[in-house]
Amino acid sequence: QGRALADAGQRPEAINALLKAVRYYSIASYPHLKHDELADQAQLLGNLAYREAGRLFEVPLKEIQVPFRGKHIQGYLHLPTIDKPVPLVMVSGGIDSLQLDYLNFYRKYLAPNGIGMLSLDMPGIGYAEHWPLVQDTSRLHQAVLHYLADVAWVDHQRIAMVGFRFAGNIAARLAFIEPFKLRTVVCIGAGVNQCFADSSLFAKCPRMMRDSLANRLGANAADWEQIRTKSQVFSLKKQGLMSTRTSVPILSIGHKRDFICPESDVRALAACSRNGKAVVFD
Repeated sequence: QGRALADAGQRPEAINALLKAVRYYSIASYPHLKHDELADQAQLLGNLAYREAGRLFEVPLKEIQVPFRGKHIQGYLHLPTIDKPVPLVMVSGGIDSLQLDYLNFYRKYLAPNGIGMLSLDMPGIGYAEHWPLVQDTSRLHQAVLHYLADVAWVDHQRIAMVGFRFAGNIAARLAFIEPFKLRTVVCIGAGVNQCFADSSLFAKCPRMMRDSLANRLGANAADWEQIRTKSQVFSLKKQGLMSTRTSVPILSIGHKRDFICPESDVRALAACSRNGKAVVFD
């Protein structure tokens, strides 16, 4: 339907139809487990539809390929204008989301304010499935951050990151290790410490989350104790990062009864930043 509308010159309608297709393909692929043939096919078709819609945008969608350890990290670059370098937000989600899922965030909030968006997949998911989740969760995003200094459309002095769930761990980590390249970071329901350090919280993970986490780690989902032990390295407190303070402002958002990011973690993360702020919903 989207292609037919595009051929008929009905650009807005074509974009909407193609983006609906993207959403359906993303749902079909969920939770995006690697080595799942049907999920891979759905992801491929979703990315094709996303690119087709992107070609119709007022500023056509750009793709970046960042060389990394013999392969490439692929991201979608959305720009409100190409007339001048724009501030940019890198966006990633949890262990069960694709970079295809964040276009509405860009269209509703970033584009109207003249801010670009670079969406990236988490390690072990989508275009980044070649790299498993390891203690250095931010290594892919860090490589991209360095690469952006040479992208002409981007004001590399005004780059921020928004991380949802596990990607909040990445965003927070970058705030500590790249204070001169990031202007600010927003962490939403971020898994940064207690869910990895406290076995009773980790035990609350639902079955699908366990399978997804095992899939990203390259581990056996049936051996929950091994996964719990392996996951302890993701605690930014155990890594020693949350015992320091970063000059990057961190906005830490969460709610009181979240087992992945309990209120104490929401507040502790904000306190690790010299200009941090915590927002805790009831």
